[in-house]
Amino acid sequence: MTPSRPGMTRRLSSWKEIAAHLGVSVRTAQNWERRFGMPVHRLGEGPRAHVFAEPDELDAWLAAAARSAPGSAPPRRRGLPVRRLLPAGLALVAAAVLLTAAVRIGAGAWRAAPRHAPEPAGVEVVDGRLVVIGPAGSQGWSIPLAGLAVDHYGDALAGASGPFHRLFDLDDDGSRELLFVETPADRRVRSSALACYDDTGRRLWRTPLAEPLEWNGETFHGFSGRILEIVQAPERTYVVTTASNTRFPAQVALIDLRSGARVGVFVHPGRVYAHALADITDDGRPELLLGLANNPGPGLGHAALAALEIPFPPPSATGRDLFGRPAVRPLRYYMFARPDVYDVEPLVHAVRRIEVGPEGIVVTVGSRKDVLFEFDRHLEPVRAAVSDNLRRWHARQFAAGLLDHPFDAREADALTRLARWVTVPDGNSPEVAARLGETGPRAPRLARSR
Repeated sequence: MTPSRPGMTRRLSSWKEIAAHLGVSVRTAQNWERRFGMPVHRLGEGPRAHVFAEPDELDAWLAAAARSAPGSAPPRRRGLPVRRLLPAGLALVAAAVLLTAAVRIGAGAWRAAPRHAPEPAGVEVVDGRLVVIGPAGSQGWSIPLAGLAVDHYGDALAGASGPFHRLFDLDDDGSRELLFVETPADRRVRSSALACYDDTGRRLWRTPLAEPLEWNGETFHGFSGRILEIVQAPERTYVVTTASNTRFPAQVALIDLRSGARVGVFVHPGRVYAHALADITDDGRPELLLGLANNPGPGLGHAALAALEIPFPPPSATGRDLFGRPAVRPLRYYMFARPDVYDVEPLVHAVRRIEVGPEGIVVTVGSRKDVLFEFDRHLEPVRAAVSDNLRRWHARQFAAGLLDHPFDAREADALTRLARWVTVPDGNSPEVAARLGETGPRAPRLARSR
């Protein structure tokens, strides 16, 4: 589940993830392995063997290809930055060579496509404008940030990618377009939108990331958005975004990168805290895994884990979600028991981390890495363990007289429970508490002094 060597990022556990890392199609990635010996590993034999690759091995292979003579290996498509697994100097050299070389493959040739402006290396904020920075550090075209929540972005508007921007070659023309989340300063009514600009600064499209939602007679406006993933599927390339109104509710959108059209929306009663891609159905297509908090309205809610097909399934013709909309049913939906320490310190109980490995998926639940759940490759639960962090947290509250009982084996067993749902429930409902064993004799017990 964890990387095999210190300093590595997580493994790429499908052809989709390998292709996305390289910035090419699945067919091209498979061709590079077959024709040029790109380092890809397999568990098992035959067509059902599980494929995975190490990001640092791929980056080293690309760097070696860039240093070698033309004709020895394919170029990396411009659009994705060289990962930070390479030393900074080597990464820059590899990127420069790959961006300018014309490399022959068989009888054909790959060449740099003509472009209207210097290839951007990143962005930065200068004098109230978002400025595109060229490979030599020169300033290119820019976007005014007037009317946007500049403080909301913090230091994230820098480099080639971040939660609010992404440089990506969406039309395979050899130049990178800019995706930018425009979050208004006044979010009482307006929500974030995703805008796409070409390499001259011309806006190609702009798509709202959320729409108003009604719940219990209240209307929710002003959703703040960010980019989660870019997913390259055989039929099209998508960008996955999330937008939330503080902690509740959230809207996860699937957007066609070429047209800017929203082709799917998953509405959830709580924010997205973690995400990953994993092929849990063994169909060669990644599913979107979301680490969530399900906590609508008053209450602390419960941590949740969802898996969605890409593209998202069509909304149900009969079923409705908590907001009265046709429900989008996830492929998997789990909820996790909430420790009683959260009743003393009202923190958000959420899935905080999802790690995908070649043999399974590890999910970290809780603000302080409370419980680790291990799933198999198909996102079926295998085992769980309570962390020492949670035991110490509970012990401190017990010593302070805030809880009336020490942590014991029975409580540890209760906290390793999870419940699976067909549709997304209300995380504060009595039904959820009952299914997770939080009512009756196993219910958390606060000290009476509170």
